[in-house]
Amino acid sequence: MRPKKILSIVLIFIFSLTFLTTVVSASELPSIDTLYYDEGYGKVYYFTKGDTIKTYVICGKDSTKYQSTVYHVYLGNSKTFEGGKIYTLPKEFEVDKSGYYLIVAWNGNTFSVQKVDKKTSITNKITNNTTTPSSSGYYNLTLGSTNIDASGNDNYNLNGEWVSIKCTSGSVNLSGWKIKDEYGWTYSFPSVTIREGQTIKIYTGCGTNTSTSLYWCRSGAVWNNDGDTVKLIKPDGSLYGSWKVHK
Repeated sequence: MRPKKILSIVLIFIFSLTFLTTVVSASELPSIDTLYYDEGYGKVYYFTKGDTIKTYVICGKDSTKYQSTVYHVYLGNSKTFEGGKIYTLPKEFEVDKSGYYLIVAWNGNTFSVQKVDKKTSITNKITNNTTTPSSSGYYNLTLGSTNIDASGNDNYNLNGEWVSIKCTSGSVNLSGWKIKDEYGWTYSFPSVTIREGQTIKIYTGCGTNTSTSLYWCRSGAVWNNDGDTVKLIKPDGSLYGSWKVHK
């Protein structure tokens, strides 16, 4: 066989194993306006549903201790703020509705807002391994025990609030599943399999994930102390179950 023909066959084999991967980067978002109100000022941004947003705060010499001091208000189609509750903002979140948002950092702290850009690129890689999430053909999930009102200040006791999902029959891998609260804050499950008789707790704060304990790692409390709704969303976006919870 001629050398050129051998080389051609090798190249065809290599390119046949080419697949798509996702490269993630972040780009700074310019603010649309600076908005002043009774308690201070913030910057107005326009976010589109599905965007992933990151925030960074600079607080003098200590740029990490006060990372939780970022807040937001959804303004909808308006660029003005008429007053009302201001919600804490996680360091990274997925936008669930398009519109204008007021972003605030207290005490004159400066901050930046970035959009996470996901670009598809081609990577050559050879592998013989295929991983399939473990699940049975049937399963039944329900809400387990909850504690939506942590002792003390919720924002300083994030792992004091949690909800749980219980499997009463079968098994299912929860990769791609999500939990949402009444406002729309979203937790995405990692690849973890829940089996019959097992309960998995989802804590608001940070920690090390195990087969029975998962950590949202939010920078502020999520569940309303006076009552909230836990929504369990399947990977296809459909609602699997919705439960009202009270303290």
